[in-house]
Parts: sequence; C-alpha cells; structure tokens
Amino acid sequence: MFRWAMMVAALLSAMMASPVAAQVALSIHSREFGNTFPHAFVTFEGTLSDGTAVPLTGVGFTARRLSPAILMGSVEGEVEAITGRDLTRGTNHFTVMLDDAAYGRMLAVIADWRGREGRSYNLERANCIHFVMDIARAVGLATNPDTRFRKRPRAFSEELKALNPTLALPPRPVSAADAG
Repeated sequence: MFRWAMMVAALLSAMMASPVAAQVALSIHSREFGNTFPHAFVTFEGTLSDGTAVPLTGVGFTARRLSPAILMGSVEGEVEAITGRDLTRGTNHFTVMLDDAAYGRMLAVIADWRGREGRSYNLERANCIHFVMDIARAVGLATNPDTRFRKRPRAFSEELKALNPTLALPPRPVSAADAG
C-alpha cells in the first residue's frame, strides 16, 4: 500500500512540475458604425505556459482624432485600449486559442502598429480592419488581403470566419506551425 501511495505521489508531483500549456483566448470583435471607434478590435486573456496570467485586454486601431480629414487621406493613428463596457459592446465573431509563440507574434503586431508614427491611419490602407487582419495572419489564420470589406468590420469578420472553416468548431489551439 505504501509503495502504491508513493507512486501516485510521484506521478502527481511530475504532473504539477511539467509546464502548463498556454491557454490565451484571442477573440475577434466588430461594432456597427456609430460614435464608438475602432469598429474592429481584438480581445485576449488567459495563461501562458509558465503560469503568467494574461488579463483581459482589448485593442484596436483608430484615427487619433475623428474628423472629415479621415475621408481625404492619411491622418494620425493610434492603437487604442478597449476598456470597461466597450469590451462588451459589439459582436464577438469567434475565438481561437493561442500558444506562447502565437501570443508573442500577436504582441509583436500590436507593438508594430503602436510604433507607427505620423499619419499612420488611412481608411483605405491602414484602418482597424487592417490591424485585425495583421493580427489574424500573425497567429496563423487564413486572411484575404484583397478583401472588399476594408470598411465593413462585421462583413470582414464574417469573411475571416469563412476563410477558416474550423472556427465553427470549439476554439482550437493555434501553434507556431500555423503561422507558416
């Protein structure tokens, strides 16, 4: 009996000492046009493989100042934190699970967009949808760089979902191999 208890204790100890798989949930959201920007954004939260908690975070890309100048060309842009009630306003189209590597690639995309200076927002070439598309591509999702939905967040998110048919299934881990 003592021997059996020792084996169980050793097995439990080994299980607790082995690294935990990362479980960071990345969700793609859209909002209808209105007073709240950005219209396409992402949220993520979970735990990294080393046990580090990733708190609920929402980010999107938008023009720094909303004005008619947006319609005429490039204006100053910024990565904006989505907080509070704004996190729940809109539609969550799908969620994928990221491993540490995919999470790191996503953070690199966010840092790249955050580091863009000057007139970085352009309704045709660098808006909230382009930001979300870059994140989706970085974590291994199929995207359509020629999408006709560059100004339609909901339609873009549904197209992204259609390009990745396994998203109809429960969230799946996304790994470094998916980034191809």
